[in-house]
Amino acid sequence: MASNIDYFDLADEVEILDEEDVFNLVPVHKYVPEYEKEIALYMSNIVPLPNNEIKYETIKIPTFDDLAKEIAWQDEEVRRCKEGHNGLSGKMYYYFNYCRIVSLKGRTPPQFRVCDAEWFKLIEVCQRSRQYGIVCVKRRRVGASWKEAADCLHDVSFRNDFHIGMNSKSERDSQLLFSKVKYLYDALPDFLRVRTLSNTNSYLEFAYWHPTAIPKRKVGNRSDIIAVSPTDSAFEGHLLNKWICDEAGKIPNLEQLWSYTEECLMQETIRDGCPIVFGTSGDVGNEGKGLREMWKHAAVYKLKKFFFAGYMGLYVDEFGNDRIEDCVRWIVYKRHEKEQLGNKALSDFIQKYPLNVKEAFSQASAGGIGDINRINAQKASLMMDPPKRVFGRFAFDTEENVKWIPDPKGKCIIYQHPKPAKKNLYVAGADPADHDDVYDEASDMAMYIMSRQDGMEPPQIVFEYVDRPKNVDEFYEQARLALIYYNECKILIERNRFGMIKYFDRSGYKHMLATTPGSVTRMFGGKVNTIGLQMAATTTDGVKYYLAELCSLYVKDYCEFIPSEELLDDFIAYGSRNTDRAMAFGITVIFLNDNVKAKVVDAAKVVNRIPNWGYVRQGGRIVKINKQS
Repeated sequence: MASNIDYFDLADEVEILDEEDVFNLVPVHKYVPEYEKEIALYMSNIVPLPNNEIKYETIKIPTFDDLAKEIAWQDEEVRRCKEGHNGLSGKMYYYFNYCRIVSLKGRTPPQFRVCDAEWFKLIEVCQRSRQYGIVCVKRRRVGASWKEAADCLHDVSFRNDFHIGMNSKSERDSQLLFSKVKYLYDALPDFLRVRTLSNTNSYLEFAYWHPTAIPKRKVGNRSDIIAVSPTDSAFEGHLLNKWICDEAGKIPNLEQLWSYTEECLMQETIRDGCPIVFGTSGDVGNEGKGLREMWKHAAVYKLKKFFFAGYMGLYVDEFGNDRIEDCVRWIVYKRHEKEQLGNKALSDFIQKYPLNVKEAFSQASAGGIGDINRINAQKASLMMDPPKRVFGRFAFDTEENVKWIPDPKGKCIIYQHPKPAKKNLYVAGADPADHDDVYDEASDMAMYIMSRQDGMEPPQIVFEYVDRPKNVDEFYEQARLALIYYNECKILIERNRFGMIKYFDRSGYKHMLATTPGSVTRMFGGKVNTIGLQMAATTTDGVKYYLAELCSLYVKDYCEFIPSEELLDDFIAYGSRNTDRAMAFGITVIFLNDNVKAKVVDAAKVVNRIPNWGYVRQGGRIVKINKQS
């Protein structure tokens, strides 16, 4: 009879948490040394928020027998909500003491957290600046929409003629965000609840009709909040003192929405209104692209950055300070659990609880190449100890030798300069393009040069070049010069990119283009002496699978030698968006694998590459000498 052990769990084996338990700490006896090293690496790069030593408790509204004392107490509370008190900004005092949010336990006051106090402090400073806004990348379920609902309610309660526009990723989500404002408003004590005139599911006006005035006129704050769907021209024609954009990482037209809405925040040449754009990153290749660009170019957008890391607000001490190490440990151990569910589940979890900004903008993908845990560990290592690399470009000197010109704006990256005394040490691969057309979604052209294993030295990347110049010949030329610089090594390219083949032919360097590797022709067919790697429809799936497998093996054996964080990101996203670096690297590894038996030899023993029967190098090209008859 088959055992029942695999079919059900016994009720008395289920662990029951105590009522006071609020966080699943990892028990000391379950610590894993390898995971602990990973935690230490993250911890060494975390800068904690200011430490708080005041124990704040939510205000309890007293009962008064004397009306004058009650009014005086209420006036003081209003002052504290506007100006702040005991180290808290006015907004934080208002949120912590008078806002009631929804939790699984019902309507409750928010827990005091230092990260929330810093968030509201930044908002107040940006509003006073009359020029800066905020872009925020956050972990999931940090309560950002509740905080912003409270922020908006605070503004319209204590400011006259203050106009706020808000939106989320859809019309329904915008209404849900707005409903949180109304929920907070309904729970306010009477002395803080300002009278309203219009109160719908998308508009709230803080005003009322003067009872005796003729003609009729509105009095009160005359402030309002409107919620709309995130169309490009959602706020066109409005004057806004504040714009709240929730779920920004899931709004595909975010950049266009910003373009239209910024005008609504302007007073002549000054951006008097304050934009607050926040969300999780979403799909960075699609709808998350706008948030990533705004974060990357925050200075240009005049936005101050705020990152709600995965550990922030997750578990705090009695003073509201983050228990950072406990939270990081929980996140890291949970990640290793998620590995068993596949790359997509792990990537999703990393994006939900990112420990740095790079992870926040990582791609959640069901595909991917290689061991994602190794990849993320290497990304963390590169963050802690960036590789030595030099940006620049190549050119010919006066003696027609290739020279390297360091240039911070250059697209070529050297990780290791060539060893001139070695032949057969380097191989190259590229994923080029044929057309000059450049548009937002156009693929980049990418190229790698790798050193082959030489004694105890592992095969590794020595050169990286990724660009999309307006004229593709610029890429071809830099690629050609790079090959010459690295001991005139050969390069394997995708065969159906004929532009690069023709360019090298015209330049007299067609001999540097590698023919189809024997391993590919044996597995997928094709001619041995044909230039490049054929990626036609009949063989694409097989070759791409082979490419992915070789990349996965390289990640398994040599991940710690990969110096490019962007390439690692491409490995994670492989199969879900354009991953030009991964394709170029894969082509390089195919070429590397095919030359595994080639010997690295002393270049002094090798005859010059230029044929000695009537050819010469001129102007950076190898040309045939025309003999006089």
